[in-house]
Amino acid sequence: MNENPKVNLKEAMRYAKGQLIGRYGMAMWIATLPILVETLITTFTTNTATSGVLIISVLISIVVNLLIGVLIFGQSKVFLHIARGDKSHNMSDVVTGLKENVDKAILAQLPFTLVSVICIIPSIMYNLGFLKIPDNKLSVFELIINLVQIVLVFLAKTFFGMNFYILSDHPEYDIATVYKESITMLSGNRLRYVLLYIINIPLMIVSCMACFIGVFWFMAYIDTVFANFYLLLKGEKPWSIEDEFKINYDNINNDENNSF
Repeated sequence: MNENPKVNLKEAMRYAKGQLIGRYGMAMWIATLPILVETLITTFTTNTATSGVLIISVLISIVVNLLIGVLIFGQSKVFLHIARGDKSHNMSDVVTGLKENVDKAILAQLPFTLVSVICIIPSIMYNLGFLKIPDNKLSVFELIINLVQIVLVFLAKTFFGMNFYILSDHPEYDIATVYKESITMLSGNRLRYVLLYIINIPLMIVSCMACFIGVFWFMAYIDTVFANFYLLLKGEKPWSIEDEFKINYDNINNDENNSF
């Protein structure tokens, strides 16, 4: 079996910058839609007044997190279109998951939902009174939980981070094949996958300082970067604005030469 190609991270980022020219408006909206939907729903359903309400709120959050996979599926399809230079896509493509492969999109999200469930258990135990933590140590407890969640999310992504892209390209695959393909594709590039997040942290910080518009821009950019990462992983050359200019320039020269 051939070893996966080592993805050039700078190349993935360079492609993304050119691909988003003239498409930032749509890309920003699509990049933030799943997060906005999940945040709005969980905000209105979260209530820790009683243990019964808390449990119901947690169950709703889990269901919402799973269903968000349907939007992420459509989102991934759009960003693959952008990475391939396909301009036929539009805003309606983000709801692709609502029309096809709903079950597979939910299952593609399952590993990340399980991480959320694992990380929320200590907080549930604390709120229900099963876990006693002094008030002066509560902030440390929350910090540790957040750090553990970050580590587990990254760990899950290094195995299943290609789920939605693979499902977009191969809707005929069963979910077991999608999982296996993602694990195989990321083999040998797991560290690069994590580094791609880390090296973009400074850009994320600058974006956060530029109010909300900066955050939306960053999310569109990073989603395009990872779509390119996927294409490079599978050995497919992403579309680049430089190539299009070269093609157009060559076509103009050919037309001029033919006219004489």
